[in-house]
Amino acid sequence: DDWLREPPQRRRRASIRPEVSRTSTFGQVGTSNSQFYNKHLSLIRLASGESTESWARRDLSFLLKRNYDPAAHARLAAAAPAQLEEALAPPTAAAPPPGTSLRVTYANKKQLAAMCKRLGIMDDLKAGVPRTAYEGVITLRVHGRLLLVSPSFPVD
Repeated sequence: DDWLREPPQRRRRASIRPEVSRTSTFGQVGTSNSQFYNKHLSLIRLASGESTESWARRDLSFLLKRNYDPAAHARLAAAAPAQLEEALAPPTAAAPPPGTSLRVTYANKKQLAAMCKRLGIMDDLKAGVPRTAYEGVITLRVHGRLLLVSPSFPVD
């Protein structure tokens, strides 16, 4: 995906990624010289059981940019601002319950890298784009909560 994130290929387009992985990796040797295999890629598991979702019959117009962007922006606006420590806390009476949407922000690449390290996710950027980010926002789940790691600055 490194090549896809370069501006000549991207041409101001973006890719969205499924929340449940539909692919896995089986080999340590690859184009990244095993840079991420042991720490990240070897941990990818396919969803167990068979999906009952019939994507061929589903209306996928919600994925069109004109529909997806307003929904993504609304999801970000609705997420409760939080500190990373709060997002990482296991569910307790004092911590946000599972199902909660939280937003933590980063101001620069260094701050993003530190957050990614604490979250245990890949912290690399290619052509200024964080891995799996859409408009600079990385979406993941932590302790059953939706966590949006968002830039505190506008992204073009």
